[in-house]
Parts: sequence; structure tokens; C-alpha cells
Amino acid sequence: MLKITEQYIPKGNKNRPAHPMSPKYITIHDTGNASKGAGAKNHAIYAGRGVNEVGYHFVVDDKNIYQLLPLTENAWHAGDGGSGTGNRQSIAIEICENPESNRTTAEKNAQQLAAYLMKKYGIPTSNIKQHHDWNGKNCPHIIRARKNGWNDFIAAIKKEYEALVNPSPTKPSTGGKIEKGDIVHFAGGKVYASSTATAATSTRGASKCKVTATALDAKHPFHCISEDGKGVYGWVDAAAIEQNGEAAPVQPVNRYRAGRKIAISNASLYASSTAKNAARKLSGTYYLYDGKAFSGRYRITPRADWVGKTPIAGYVTGYIGQADSPPH
Repeated sequence: MLKITEQYIPKGNKNRPAHPMSPKYITIHDTGNASKGAGAKNHAIYAGRGVNEVGYHFVVDDKNIYQLLPLTENAWHAGDGGSGTGNRQSIAIEICENPESNRTTAEKNAQQLAAYLMKKYGIPTSNIKQHHDWNGKNCPHIIRARKNGWNDFIAAIKKEYEALVNPSPTKPSTGGKIEKGDIVHFAGGKVYASSTATAATSTRGASKCKVTATALDAKHPFHCISEDGKGVYGWVDAAAIEQNGEAAPVQPVNRYRAGRKIAISNASLYASSTAKNAARKLSGTYYLYDGKAFSGRYRITPRADWVGKTPIAGYVTGYIGQADSPPH
């Protein structure tokens, strides 16, 4: 997401009512200004003048996000009255529609911003509203004019949110996996006595080799023996192995897979993935219950045969942070 630039409307302006707010909704608007130059920065400047009572928390274009009000204060933006839910409990996001701004990118920035706010305040997607929902105005009119426009917009926010709370692990190479028994080409280089050795025992030239063992999460992942009498016998780097003329891809080991044994020491144990305070400290040997990260935390269970069993409450000890769950 782009950096958020704070440029608050001055206190005392009529478009900064300063009523306390605890955000429960997010409201999406179009600026309604298709003039050249009507980007986020100029909207922020205009709002700061306090020409009228209309205000909003964020204004977004294809390059910038400006925040104009603290999220602990309301704004007059929803048109549902002085005590209306839209005006008093929702964060307002305005999307620019000036011709020199890339609208697709501007909407994506708004989607990322909405996902960030959902995570920060625990706002569900059902509480992301159109301006139209509060007072019937045709806003955000550009999104509403597209077939399935609003549904597609919400789906994109959900996708951004999922990426925030459950970031995908680095994907392994899609190339062919080197396995024990494969015949490969060793391009030449250092040979080691073990997969974790720091110093090489020899240096050998190019050779046709057989892979006799693998340790894919190690520094030197392949144990090779020459098939052509060239003297290779030991562990070698992945970069030195070629398969079909290309360096051999190494499939990363999923270090946080379900059932992985972990040793923890004085780790903070949480009752849920969102609990702010730890329930207690925990030490001992445990197992990852399902290998899934929830807000950076993993569920654990004390027995290997309890992995993945349901009901969850009957088998899960609690949640620990990734930093507290180094796998064996």
C-alpha cells in the first residue's frame, strides 16, 4: 500500500466537527470532481480551507493517499444526519476521478486502504458501505455504473485483506524437483563432507552424477557420486547441479507444516489469534496443529496424534507467535 500522508483539516474548521468516533464502518465515495488536477493532493488542500461542512478521512488517487482527519473523530460525509451511523461511526474514503489519474490504480489503492482499516479496527466486509447505502445518493457512481461493480470491488478488498492476515509463503520453484536416485550434471565446484559443512573437502570438475541423498533445507542439499569416474563424492550446492541444462530448483521445506514438532521456551501463549495479552507462558515440546498462520500466530497441540483433530477446542492448547515456534 502507498504511504499515507497526514494533512489534517485544522481544528475549528466547520468540516472538522471533532465528535469522538470508534470506527465500525468504512464508507466508499467518489469525489464527484472529474476536473483536471483534482487529485488527492489538491482535494486535501481544498478540504483544509473549510469552505463547507463536508469532510472525509481519506482521499485517494493513483499515486497518493492523504489522511485529513484522525480516525478517532467523525466527519460529515454520509448525508444521514448529525447522529446518523454513517456520519458518526464510519471512516470515509474518497476516490479521485480526475482524468490524469489511473482510475484502476486509484481503486486498488482504496481497496488496500480499506483492507488495512478492516484489520486495524476489526471491521467486517459487511460493514463496508457505499455512500448510497446511507442516504440514497448515486455514489460511488463510477463503481456503481459497472456491471457487478460493487460486488467486484468488495471481492477485491477481501482479497487484499486475506493477503494481509494470511500472507502466502514464498512459493517454491515450479521446475522439476531433484530426488534421490536422479542422474544429474554436476557443473563443477566444491564438494563437502556433510550437508551443513562450512569448508569444502575437495573441488571437482564437471561430472555426470547420481543423487544418493537430499537435505533440501540444508546449505548443500544434494549428495552426489560420479557415474563417469570424475571423483565427485559428497554434498554439493544446488547451484552446481544442472537438470536439462538449468540449475536444479530446490523445493523449500515447509517449516511450519501441520504436525511439525517444535520446542518452545517461555513462549507467550494466547487464547486466540487476536488476543492482545498472553494468557500465560509456556515451555516444552509441542506440535503445530494445522500449520496455518492466523495474524502471525500458530495453533499448537501437545500430542502428535492430536494434529488436525476436531473439535478444535478439545485438542488445541492455544496460539503462539511465529518467533516462538522454531521447528526442530
